[in-house]
Amino acid sequence: MRSSLPAICVILAVLSHAQSLAEVSLASAPDRIELANARQKIEFLKDRSGRFRLSTFVRRNDTWDLLFDGQEPLLQGAEFDLYPGAYKIIESSAGRVAVELSGVQPTHGYAWDLLVELTDATDLVRFRLTCRLAKPLTISGLGPQLVLWMNRSEDLVSVNQGPGNIYHGPADIEWGNSFPAAYLWASGKEAAVFFDMTPVTWMSHRNLFRFRDCRVQAFADHGRTGFGLRVVKRNFHELPAGDLVYEFYLHAAARPERPSRLEALGTLVDTFAPLHPTMAPMPDNHVAPGETRWATFARGVTGNLMLKDLVWDDLPLPEDKPWNDGPAFPERTVSLLRISSDYAVDSACQPQWNRKSVREAWDFSTSNNYLAAWVAYERLHPDPAQHQHLSVKVRDLPLFYDPACQLIRHSTRYPLHVGEREMTWQNLTFNLETVKIYQMLRPGERDPALAGKFLMSLNTLMTFARKVEYVFPQWFDPLRLAGITQQDVPELGMVKEPWQTGTYAYLMCKGFEITGSQVFLDEAKQSIEQLLNGKMRYTIENERYRIEYDDPVDFPITEIFGNAWGVAAAEKVHAWTGESKYRRYSDDFLNSLLRMSYWYESQLRDDPKDRLVRNAGLFRNHAGAFTGSPWETSEAFLALTVRLKHDTNIRAPLLPLFNLYRINSFYFFPAVVPNAALACPKLIEHPASYLPIEDYYMHEHGGENGAMGRAVYMSGIALWNYLLFEAFAKSDDPEVMVLNLDAVEAFDEAAAAVRREFLVYNPTKRDKSTKIKMDHLADARYRLSVFGAGRLSRSYGALTAAELRSGLSCELPPGDYRRILLERDDDEEPRNLVRNERQACDRLACAYQLLQQAAGDRGGFDDQLRSSKAMYLKGLADYLRADYTSAMREAAAAMDEVNMGR
Repeated sequence: MRSSLPAICVILAVLSHAQSLAEVSLASAPDRIELANARQKIEFLKDRSGRFRLSTFVRRNDTWDLLFDGQEPLLQGAEFDLYPGAYKIIESSAGRVAVELSGVQPTHGYAWDLLVELTDATDLVRFRLTCRLAKPLTISGLGPQLVLWMNRSEDLVSVNQGPGNIYHGPADIEWGNSFPAAYLWASGKEAAVFFDMTPVTWMSHRNLFRFRDCRVQAFADHGRTGFGLRVVKRNFHELPAGDLVYEFYLHAAARPERPSRLEALGTLVDTFAPLHPTMAPMPDNHVAPGETRWATFARGVTGNLMLKDLVWDDLPLPEDKPWNDGPAFPERTVSLLRISSDYAVDSACQPQWNRKSVREAWDFSTSNNYLAAWVAYERLHPDPAQHQHLSVKVRDLPLFYDPACQLIRHSTRYPLHVGEREMTWQNLTFNLETVKIYQMLRPGERDPALAGKFLMSLNTLMTFARKVEYVFPQWFDPLRLAGITQQDVPELGMVKEPWQTGTYAYLMCKGFEITGSQVFLDEAKQSIEQLLNGKMRYTIENERYRIEYDDPVDFPITEIFGNAWGVAAAEKVHAWTGESKYRRYSDDFLNSLLRMSYWYESQLRDDPKDRLVRNAGLFRNHAGAFTGSPWETSEAFLALTVRLKHDTNIRAPLLPLFNLYRINSFYFFPAVVPNAALACPKLIEHPASYLPIEDYYMHEHGGENGAMGRAVYMSGIALWNYLLFEAFAKSDDPEVMVLNLDAVEAFDEAAAAVRREFLVYNPTKRDKSTKIKMDHLADARYRLSVFGAGRLSRSYGALTAAELRSGLSCELPPGDYRRILLERDDDEEPRNLVRNERQACDRLACAYQLLQQAAGDRGGFDDQLRSSKAMYLKGLADYLRADYTSAMREAAAAMDEVNMGR
């Protein structure tokens, strides 16, 4: 072993990307103060009554053009209408200009001040307004409202805080509590505003119920256009004593050409991405062994998932009617179904929510959502008892394929536990989980029937998608492949969820990977195009609303799976085709998803539970929800690893988002939540002490943390997070994030230690010197390549597993990252073995699919199909003894013979 290990990141400091500096200036006179940068100018001009009035300008060519010219007080309402009467210069230097304007509210006598700041590090103007209330204040009307005004409202493009949802229709009725930002374009000029809600601690149920009462938006009012944090309604009237703070950032610039609203959304995200928070304190784990590491939580979760009668049970099938894999493989039977409940038995806080037995509530999701991650975990940490348990569950998976509908369904037909209705988003996730489980299984233990059932289901999904022209209904009849009335709220009629095209396209990509058939790639391309090329239109009319949709920015998000996996699908299509538009479509999916993330840390001073949990870096489930859950949030981040793997120039704010998720998703687990924020003591006392909760507290959502009990079907988050952040590599500094990019795309290669890819990110404002330690390595020689700023900067060869385990030094500037590629350096055979094993099983899956479909079409077996089946079975036997070349040959011969008989 070397006596001195290489410092893998040290030379890259010179490659750190530097932000372009923006010149700032300040001009002052007794009656005027101006702050400006290259794009925008803020002016306060004193009127005859001695009040300073605000106007903003953008630079067009060599002149300043008025933008917000309403000259209204920045904070409006009967108890506000604040005009400053004085100012003082805080700083006027080459890098920063800052002015504090101040005054006294004439009616109520409280002092207030406004800080306006520009720096050379950003084009944004920062405003911080503070009302210093010496005593509580009773408010009347719709205030306090912080809005900029322009004296015209024609020819506008706007994207407001949103999107809308299926339950209310138009987004101006309910818009959620994520990404508090809005965009406005008018007559060749654009503006964007972002409200940092972290310092806005004074909102509460006693005054403004935050984003149930307020919305960041552009709106028309008596021939004018308002732009800012609009108060739409008011919950109550009491403002507490203390500081009432607003903090927001303004972007303004010339933009001659009218943008599409998707382009406007992209500008909105890109403009404020640097403002996304990057850090959060690591919470304390108060459950033994007391470590706040994902390895600890993953170990705890797998132990909990083994708790019979609390988490899982076996459901015997009728002795005279075991399930068989007909029509092609009736000799394959299953007589026992291993199921899990949605919530651990007797873990809820209220009797009406308590599960009395595992058999009370189970389906595909409750039994299988965590299975792919658990299979992967057990590959890295072999355990005979867990392996046997998982083998039974994997064996049972084909039962969820419904031959009557030719779809993977929410439950089983044999035994009959399935109804004649499905939700599109859920059905797509059943297919997604099936293929993920297939991919995570050990080489030699993969079942071609899993991928075969997946391919059979894909063909039916393709028929469904084309029939509805990719405007998927939320609920559908799986036999007729037609939309039906919304089952939870029937008065909504038949509502649509076109964003689920993203998950659908990703499934088509997986179909292409398994089969190599151009049909699946073409279908992925077509579905993405149909959603995002500006031609999709549909109308919803029901008892609550009527609305015509013609822009993806307005399409309601019913579950974020579609937006997240759409990012991954577009990235994969771009990688395969090189067509640049799919990178743009990936951005569109990503921007829509980032609207659903919390860009602030909620810490309301009159809401004790809100102060005890954290939300930055999490996602809300859908546009009708104000809160998130472990399943939806973890799936979003899994999909985003595909983007990071394919995109060499990482788009902000993905790395800060991942780092906050790495830390704050611990709060889905009662193990780190203080007792004062938990619904009841039973959550801690229950034997399943490491399972997460689903009903997560947020101010607008209300409720309790975990009142419904321990969520079995959302427990995969701990296992996925272990795979993402700790399994293959980790930093000895817990503040430095190491992200594994192979959990979804290339787990086989990573598990076999033939190729791994990581991102190492320093989220702090300090230089970091750390060691990156790698694990689960074969005893071999390795080559390591380090990339920074999208370029290869250094490579190292002949590194031993022992050296990699002991750690390689890495020095990172503040906010910077490195991409690290680790590859076997001594032998190509292990990589070839991984590839050949997967290809062999994929070929067998294709043969399995053809045999099943041919037997169904022909109503049974003829001599030719018997011959083809014999070839398939020989190929399967060859696969099981690791003769992958012969297995592929036999699978190909079986398919050729089946196709000849058509």
